[in-house]
Amino acid sequence: MTRWDEPPQALHVVTDAASARSIVSTARDSGARIISVDLSPLGSEAELEQLLRSAFKFPYPSRGFDAVISLMSDLEWMPSPAGYLFLADGLDESATEVVRKMADILPFILDRWRSGGQSFVAVLASDSSRGIVRAAVSASNAELDDFGARPRAIGYTAAVSVLYDA
Repeated sequence: MTRWDEPPQALHVVTDAASARSIVSTARDSGARIISVDLSPLGSEAELEQLLRSAFKFPYPSRGFDAVISLMSDLEWMPSPAGYLFLADGLDESATEVVRKMADILPFILDRWRSGGQSFVAVLASDSSRGIVRAAVSASNAELDDFGARPRAIGYTAAVSVLYDA
């Protein structure tokens, strides 16, 4: 991989730590802001929401995943002209509902970043939970395609790029 942000709004699903480290290393070298979370200890969506609020340093109180999506889609309080890389690992050790929710919200976040043109790349390190990730991402991408096909839809709304390493 020569650039970490090709395409500039994408979800990478990797099976091994070396692949994740490679993407993180090239992003760091380019000056991108790296936000990394470990999902392994999480057992509920509420814990995931709290972890994301903390990792992204939300500037004001928020509640619910609509707020999480909105705030993760506009990080004006933590500027990064070179873009953002979000890494979530520990999916294989976390609760199924956590894996499903994390994979479910990322396409909506990436779609919003696409409208602004700035790089926001997400990396999910997942092996045994890959089927859950694939199903959740596919469902969210289908929803985005449906939104984009509606009358008066915003022109850029559509499925986001998902790259699987194996």
